[in-house]
Amino acid sequence: MIVEIFRSPELFKAFTGSTLKGECDPKLDKMDAKTKEKLIHLEKLENKGFDVEELKVRLFDQRPDD
Repeated sequence: MIVEIFRSPELFKAFTGSTLKGECDPKLDKMDAKTKEKLIHLEKLENKGFDVEELKVRLFDQRPDD
């Protein structure tokens, strides 16, 4: 069973999830341009020291999953 998991990278990723962050995050693949702009703005604020984690979570929660 373990060999089958390693032979199928998609299945392995489904089990383990993604560790990519920032612009490589797979969550951004289907995100519209306006929402991406909001996320970039929140990341700039976060880099300046503001606590925007809750806003980022709400931004991801409001977008429809396909």
